[in-house]
Amino acid sequence: MKALSYKQPWAWLAASGIKPIENRTWKLPDRYIGQRVLIHASAKPLFPASNFLSPLQYEEVVAQNKIHLLDRAYRECGAIIGSVEFVGCTVNHESIWAEKTAAQHCIYHTPCSDVKTQPNCWAGCVHFYKPKPIYNWILANPILFPEPILNVNGKLGFWDYDIERYEIRKLEKQI
Repeated sequence: MKALSYKQPWAWLAASGIKPIENRTWKLPDRYIGQRVLIHASAKPLFPASNFLSPLQYEEVVAQNKIHLLDRAYRECGAIIGSVEFVGCTVNHESIWAEKTAAQHCIYHTPCSDVKTQPNCWAGCVHFYKPKPIYNWILANPILFPEPILNVNGKLGFWDYDIERYEIRKLEKQI
């Protein structure tokens, strides 16, 4: 099964269903839309969570009565903690969890309409700078595992994890 590594607390927020958006600098490949993917919490978390959450995001976690569970995120690093389905990919999603791509602007002046000083400036100006988009991957149907799969090394991008092999090891430990 495919897996994707996240830093904590983002991994926990996505797997618990609080954060319905994943922000990346690359577009979600079409082949993953509609697919369930494992969420891996990378070994090095971001500390503390309150430094990385906006006031609105923090309020959302509090409103769902889960702020106390953020501690769990920092205990579950280097582990597969759940899964989500990717159902879409967009830019500038309205969610409070979506990072926004800056608007394009003229590198010489704002607004770009001064034809006297910049003869090439008009609507469709050649001086426009278009920033790199931040893609908002839309998540659905999150599952936070009751017990994480510990001691799993992550990788960049999508990678394979043999979940069936893990389940067999888990059963062998119970016998």
